[in-house]
Amino acid sequence: MIFLFSKLGVYNKLSLLIFTLFSFTFFSNNIYSQSDFSPVVDVSLSNLTPGSLSDLSFTISQDANESDMSSSIVVSNGGSFSISSLSVGDLVGFGSGFVAGGTSSGNFSLYVSNIVSSSQATLLVIEDSNSSMLGSFTIKNAAGGIQILSTAPNDGNSITAGNSQQVTLSNIFNTPNSSSLTISTTIYSEMNFPAVVQSFSFNLQPPASFSPFVVVSLSNLVQSSLSDLSFTISQDANESDMSSSVVVSNGGSFVISSLNIGDNVGFGSGFVGGGSSSGAFNLIVSEISSSSEATLNVIDLNNDTLGSFNIQNTISGIQILSTAPSDGNEVTAGNSQEVTLSNIFLTPNSSSLTITTTINAEMDFPSDIQIFNFNLEINCNDVLNSEFNIVTCDSYEWNGSTYTSSGSYTYNTQTVDGCDSTATLNL
Repeated sequence: MIFLFSKLGVYNKLSLLIFTLFSFTFFSNNIYSQSDFSPVVDVSLSNLTPGSLSDLSFTISQDANESDMSSSIVVSNGGSFSISSLSVGDLVGFGSGFVAGGTSSGNFSLYVSNIVSSSQATLLVIEDSNSSMLGSFTIKNAAGGIQILSTAPNDGNSITAGNSQQVTLSNIFNTPNSSSLTISTTIYSEMNFPAVVQSFSFNLQPPASFSPFVVVSLSNLVQSSLSDLSFTISQDANESDMSSSVVVSNGGSFVISSLNIGDNVGFGSGFVGGGSSSGAFNLIVSEISSSSEATLNVIDLNNDTLGSFNIQNTISGIQILSTAPSDGNEVTAGNSQEVTLSNIFLTPNSSSLTITTTINAEMDFPSDIQIFNFNLEINCNDVLNSEFNIVTCDSYEWNGSTYTSSGSYTYNTQTVDGCDSTATLNL
């Protein structure tokens, strides 16, 4: 299959045939010693999700003066073709390429011509420009995987002037329900060269998801008080990477006006790569844009900058903006981190606080939004004391008790706000 186009149009190879004969006349038997057989092959899948349909693509090329290819076999150690869902006449693939060193080129399509059984079918190669048939090959489901069998038509010589082709079987290959797949190609030469065998291994990945686990906490739940603001976030393996995040609140503020560049205002630790890399870091003020905005750098213990993020005071509360650095892929192997902003968050003067986190995915998933509610306590720094001096000739009723003798009496209670209160009666 993977060299079908290399023999396209025997009539187009007349000049190559003449060149071959001419070479034979002048170089005699040395022509074979000057030939070799080293086709370059690549195999790719469009989908690496186990148990899913995927394109199966092949690219193959040869330099000039290599032996022509005679036949090929492609096998795998898993997966299958969806032959039972095919019908005669279905368009199941496409390709393009050139032969004769580039003097002839074109595009072609692959059509189902015969369905022998639920495990075997024949595909025709039809040239797009004139609908002529260039050849055919067989696809099969065999024990343990697939097979693709093809034989090249004879073009009257055994040496190529150079050829290249790309062939794709479109969405008819089912990947196996396993973590890996190996596809092997064996290409045979028309001349007396050993067969070229190449293997291509694929790591299959479960379908990605996006469900980061987030926790937000405060070290101090007293109204109008400084508090640590801490975040914990983690992801399982095979989730989409995070691209950016926004944290907002409906109250409170950062004490940005009291900060200076270089201040250490937090710390954290975490791991990435499923635990293959871990470490601790500090949060250092790198820029103060205004009394309501500052930038914090994330500095590891080697004093290297890992990234930065922005903290702001808004009309309604606070805002934290961050963008994840690119790591060259879109899927995480698992990560976790804990971050604390140390004693720079001022809780609001209210009985409740809501902090909302919005985390965006690198892949096409909806943003993850989580809401955290906190009940805040009134600030009771001092005990409320009161004292009463009463002079009476008879008994005295106070807080449900009757007093008949002189002395000092104490009553402890709480205010409606929950603060301690002490009252003293001098009788």
